[in-house]
Amino acid sequence: MISSFWSRWLIGVTLGVIGFGALLMGAAFPGLDGPTLALLTLLNGQTPQFNDTLRFSTGLMGAVTFGWGVTLFVVVRAALANPELGARLWRPLTLGLVAWFIPDCIISVSTGFALNIVTNLVVLTAWIIPLQACGLLRRQA
Repeated sequence: MISSFWSRWLIGVTLGVIGFGALLMGAAFPGLDGPTLALLTLLNGQTPQFNDTLRFSTGLMGAVTFGWGVTLFVVVRAALANPELGARLWRPLTLGLVAWFIPDCIISVSTGFALNIVTNLVVLTAWIIPLQACGLLRRQA
């Protein structure tokens, strides 16, 4: 069973993923790209110059992240509402986050955005803490 505190925590993580996706989508549109430029500057130390290709790829990445966040939000809510279903979902959902985490960190380092690993660690840790605290990642007998 997961407490209401950890339930709200996990919903907050999913909303953070949705918000990050929305931030990245803004890169596709001149005039809405300021937050994305600020983030990329923070992570790399240089302000990128958006061209059509960078706008497309960053905006598209944002759309995928936004959709992933919405999917995660819906599945987490279902898992929280139905503990039996949740028992079958927490480990595969965590595997999905690890499947994102590893290549994202490798790409971050190889492209000069190693500081992005810190934000990745925040997301992964924010996900793992409540699941570990509630024993939801243990194998079921």
